[in-house]
Amino acid sequence: MVVLAVSPDGNHVAYSDPDFSLGQLQNHKKVDLPVEIWNTAIGDELVFSPDSQTVIGSNESGRLYIYNIASMKLTKLKAHTGIGSLGFDPKTQSNVDMVFTPDGGILISGGRDGWLYFWRTSDWEMVNAIDFNHPISNLAISKDGGTLAIGDVEDNHVEIWNLSSLTKHISLNHPTAVNAIAFSPDGSVLATACSNNLIYLWDAHSGGFLAELKGHVSPVKEITFSMDGKLLASMGDEATVRLWGILPSSDPTEFAKISTSIASFLLTPTSTRMPNPTKTASPTSIIPNNTYQFPMNFPLPPITTEQMEEVRACNLEIITQERYPEALSITKLEHQYIPQTACDWAALSAVYLDRLKNYDPIPEQGKRAFIQAILLNPAFLFSKNLFYGYYDSFNLVDPIPISEKEINAVHIDYQWSGIGGPSDVSYQIDINKSDSDSQSLNVSAISPSGRITTPLETTIDREFIENLLPSLTNFVPIEQQFSLNYCYDNSPDWQVTISFTDGSHIDLQTNGSSMPDIGGPWQTMIDGQNYLQYSFALPRFMIALFEHLGLHLPEWLAWSCFGIPILDLAYPQH
Repeated sequence: MVVLAVSPDGNHVAYSDPDFSLGQLQNHKKVDLPVEIWNTAIGDELVFSPDSQTVIGSNESGRLYIYNIASMKLTKLKAHTGIGSLGFDPKTQSNVDMVFTPDGGILISGGRDGWLYFWRTSDWEMVNAIDFNHPISNLAISKDGGTLAIGDVEDNHVEIWNLSSLTKHISLNHPTAVNAIAFSPDGSVLATACSNNLIYLWDAHSGGFLAELKGHVSPVKEITFSMDGKLLASMGDEATVRLWGILPSSDPTEFAKISTSIASFLLTPTSTRMPNPTKTASPTSIIPNNTYQFPMNFPLPPITTEQMEEVRACNLEIITQERYPEALSITKLEHQYIPQTACDWAALSAVYLDRLKNYDPIPEQGKRAFIQAILLNPAFLFSKNLFYGYYDSFNLVDPIPISEKEINAVHIDYQWSGIGGPSDVSYQIDINKSDSDSQSLNVSAISPSGRITTPLETTIDREFIENLLPSLTNFVPIEQQFSLNYCYDNSPDWQVTISFTDGSHIDLQTNGSSMPDIGGPWQTMIDGQNYLQYSFALPRFMIALFEHLGLHLPEWLAWSCFGIPILDLAYPQH
């Protein structure tokens, strides 16, 4: 997820791109605009100081990053405790939310660890800490700096606090999770955006209910008032923005009147004008867009017995046949049946796979339905009907922590047999740190099967080998390692050991598995827990490495492939 923030003076745009490592500072990019664009790469939440000179970021671990624009100096603060898991409900968009007091003297941070911290910005010392006792999802501060609104993840309510006394003034209950909160510019109204597709307006002084705004067809994730308070903009998971006209009045009760002529208009990211109200709109997608929750933090929790039982009881072949007739066009699949359970979403994602022809790409609706299924029950990652179709379809889990270390050596054992040529292939490759050149590594390779008659001795750029580290991603927990003989007459086997300069190492292997056909899925053990790589990241690197070294992988000519129930291999029934 790329996060954006615009400075109050309008001269800077900050963004945090997940393709860059955390804390890496990029020089600002000059563009043909009267602004400077900065990639801070400092997390999943960004906020500018009122004077536009500082941008603050946070990441999944709860750490705060203070980035001074003038000096390009980065200061790190150990703040909140990070919390993240595959099954985490979309009640927050980040681990930490932050707001400045209007004078910029204090930064307030609230996290899913349930703590409110107050930071003095002159020296970034913590001057106060409050145990909120519940995970915090959102913060908003009134323009006069006297009132703080706090969103509660667990109990679906928002508390309004008096900042001068640090006491709770009002508690506003909601039927579902609150994803965003915003004060009107005059501080009289608080808007709350919820996962039930609705926006609520409240009297910020009395806590009285003012209005309910209906229009979004998916959870509302962002809201903001215009500077004059006459418009409210909201964004939903359906990737649309709605503008709501708020009728000004000296009488607070009249604030509940919503201008339907404005509220009915819908702005999409590709719109250049308001849509013609006389035309019939196409059905809006019912599938939530939860891709922003990925990649998840490593490690994911192991699958529970109850989750496995739900997958085994969910007969996707029968469900898809009963609900989705073959004559039903692919554009109408998502409107045929409204999913409620993880099994329902799995069935919808499965039928999109069933409708694929030849090498057609998986429709975005299918991926989003699959994501919804695994958010409700991650055991559907191992559903036979879905595993072979959605494997490697999106970035699921962050790289393992060991991927941040410096490589000292890599040992590779590769063997293959099957129908093709040559009949037997084997390589043993050793890549070691060079004593004389820090920018390169020594490579030696032999072939016990005689594939290369003279041992290979060469060097390789360290930068190339360091590309191995990002491929250590998308590992999901399994109970035991296994051999997935997906394709017969094609038997590759890999064993790789990566050693690091701090003395640690990691062993990775395919256990004779052949999905994909080059070998996989790759498996490993970390801290006593077995993991399986849910992507082709490592095979892609190995192919690139062999090509770089001029070593040839075998060319298999024939094989037979069968879908094997992978859940029973990864989590055998006892």
